[in-house]
Amino acid sequence: SREALEAYRRVVDRRPDMGLAYTRLAFIQWELGATGDAIATLRGALQKMAPDIDIEIRLGTYLAEAGEPAEAIPLLERATAASPENKDGLNALGIAYAGAGREANALATFERILAMDPRDAFALENIGTVHLQRGHLDAAGEAYTRAAACDPTSSRAHAGLGVVALKSGRSDEAIRHWQRAVELDSGNFDAVYNLSAELIVAGRPGEARPYVEQFVRAAPPGLYARDIERLRRWQAGRGR
Repeated sequence: SREALEAYRRVVDRRPDMGLAYTRLAFIQWELGATGDAIATLRGALQKMAPDIDIEIRLGTYLAEAGEPAEAIPLLERATAASPENKDGLNALGIAYAGAGREANALATFERILAMDPRDAFALENIGTVHLQRGHLDAAGEAYTRAAACDPTSSRAHAGLGVVALKSGRSDEAIRHWQRAVELDSGNFDAVYNLSAELIVAGRPGEARPYVEQFVRAAPPGLYARDIERLRRWQAGRGR
């Protein structure tokens, strides 16, 4: 919330050595769609503080997700070398490798996590995503299915299964998976958008409308500006 954002800003102003406050502030900024502010907050924290693995991993994660793997990879490689069993760091490193097109490195990194914990759903989801990037739909579907079995509350696993189903020509199955993904996490805006768009394409505007309204109302503009505008145009054409 905006109130929490201001509260943590006051904390870091008073306590520039308090790493947890920086990570909380950056998290709120990221969730509000202020990706550049979140990254700048963590960069500033590392300049003011002694080396902090948690901040380095969070910064590397945000850089990777913001499409800046060239900066993320060396940062995360150093952090995971210092903390080789840190699954958050390894997942972030794998995502960064995938973003840089180093898919073999990404898969090997996620497999390191599964060697420690074969039921790590996030690593399995990430493996599914890499296989999707490669166009390996069967392997992607297998990874997402395993993730959903390991964590039945995984919205991301069902969202991934929806993409696999759509790419395989199974629109109704894709819609069901995306509906389940949104039920599990209404903040999974990729799933909300995909569900909205596929219901529109399928000629089911009445079912699409509440998801469209949800996306337009709640999706962070900093991350989804073009998608929001696309669905607003559909709303304008169809009526609310």
